[in-house]
Amino acid sequence: MNPAGPRVPPLVAPAVGVALWFVPTGAQRASHVPGSGWATTLTMVAVGSVLFVGLYRVRRNLSLCVGAHAVTNLLILADAAS
Repeated sequence: MNPAGPRVPPLVAPAVGVALWFVPTGAQRASHVPGSGWATTLTMVAVGSVLFVGLYRVRRNLSLCVGAHAVTNLLILADAAS
């Protein structure tokens, strides 16, 4: 038995994370919808999720994924500010 507890199947954790993104939380979710609407937002979330899950699966480094997400957000905010 693993002292850290039972092992989670590799794709369960990312699936839960993506599913939780769809839980409506008011202004936080509305702020993710660009002027082009929900279709673009869902596409961006799907592509971003695949990229970040892939990055984690290859490198096994959550800090790297958090940093990459922050950089991505900063680039989006910089573009929106200009």
